Amino acid sequence: WFLQLNLKAKFKRKALREKNLREQKPNEPKDAVRHEQKLQTKQSVRTRLAFLAAAVLILAVEIYIAICVKGGFVRHYAGDVLAVILLYAFVRAIFSVTPSNLALKIFAFAAALELAQYFGAVQILGIENKILKIMIGGTFDFTDLLCYAVGCVLAGVYEKFESKNQQRRSDG
Repeated sequence: WFLQLNLKAKFKRKALREKNLREQKPNEPKDAVRHEQKLQTKQSVRTRLAFLAAAVLILAVEIYIAICVKGGFVRHYAGDVLAVILLYAFVRAIFSVTPSNLALKIFAFAAALELAQYFGAVQILGIENKILKIMIGGTFDFTDLLCYAVGCVLAGVYEKFESKNQQRRSDG
């Protein structure tokens, strides 16, 4: 009697396992989608950390330029190009999905700051904080706008290159 009961239990367990396996087959696409989402999330985290590292490195270069370089091409032009690339890298590090037209939006922000310099926003607002004064700037220069445009074009070219590479990877 005990042996008979044990065999019935074994058959029930086996039938349940088979039923579970049959039920899992339709779920395979869902599992594949979940796996793909996990891979994308992992890649997104890696990408964001890479942009954060790039932003920190560019920030260090910008600080070096501000403290040690007294004039010339690097101080007057390369620093401004790097400034918008720094903003681009920080935004990419913050958001998991790249905002559309990010380079254009960063250029608009940089241009707005340059226009604020033209109208003397630091003096009008009575800003006394030295770091904030340096960040906003004090004098308008049209060449700064050109440098911001160059930096944003470089960021936009990178964006296009990156999207083509992602498309190639997803196509197989």
